[in-house]
Amino acid sequence: LDTGIVIYSLADQTYRKIADFGFWPRWWNDSRRLLFADMGNIYIADIESGEVRQILSDPPDLFLDAGISQDNRFIYFVRQKIDADIWLLTLK
Repeated sequence: LDTGIVIYSLADQTYRKIADFGFWPRWWNDSRRLLFADMGNIYIADIESGEVRQILSDPPDLFLDAGISQDNRFIYFVRQKIDADIWLLTLK
């Protein structure tokens, strides 16, 4: 299999690709939806319908990981702020 979010059925012993991208998937309590992050965005995938939709985006920051509260009312995430300075040095 190539990269992306994949689930494996223990009963059928089969793989099913959910998305071609993404990291750190987390199941919702309903065992139907997955929350995952990728490239500064957070997504929800519905494994029954196959729909993947972006729910949060905050570039130029990056969401490094995302999770769900036990009651499915809140998501939490690790956010990395990317700032940089450019320095120019002339040697004589």
